[in-house]
Amino acid sequence: TIAFLSSLIVHWTTQKPTALTLCCINAISSDEDTDGYLWKFAQAHGINTDKYTLRTERMYFDSDAETNYQYFQAFAAMQMAGDLDVAVAEDATIIDYAYSSYFSDLSQVLTQEQLSNLSPYFLYIDFSLLEEMSSPSEEAPVYPDPTKPDEMVHPVPVAIKLQPDWGFTTACYPYTYDKNAIALFVNSSNADNANAFLQYIINDKG
Repeated sequence: TIAFLSSLIVHWTTQKPTALTLCCINAISSDEDTDGYLWKFAQAHGINTDKYTLRTERMYFDSDAETNYQYFQAFAAMQMAGDLDVAVAEDATIIDYAYSSYFSDLSQVLTQEQLSNLSPYFLYIDFSLLEEMSSPSEEAPVYPDPTKPDEMVHPVPVAIKLQPDWGFTTACYPYTYDKNAIALFVNSSNADNANAFLQYIINDKG
């Protein structure tokens, strides 16, 4: 585990500062496709890739127990350090970490028009349940359906389901988009670029 984490730390430490880190959990897309999309975003957003780097961190959960533990440790460490900006993962994974306060409230990021247009594709958490979970309990929480905010006391949109007509989807998740969603880390070190990346994805029709 120490060797694994040490290798990740060496990987994180680059000569160029990082402008954006995209965390892909259990992704099947190739490095070339994901890195290529990040490069396109950098060019469109005016990020000088000679001076800054945009990274993709790939995590694979539900593998063998030892590897699973290593990835969970690395994921938690990077999140606590603010080294992750954007997450793409299966719906259940996104919701599980959203109830651990990992992701931003998208109603504070998107415009009212975007909120209205994207509302059918949001995944929600019930903030009242999150508050209850802050108190010790022996019972495991039961999450409400993340697609049914009307059944929640205080619904908060925390992720957007990938849509088939997005350029990001066609480039990176053409076969598994319906299982995955995108979210923004609440303690991102590059929040402005993370927000811009989400806007870029929403507006980039494939």
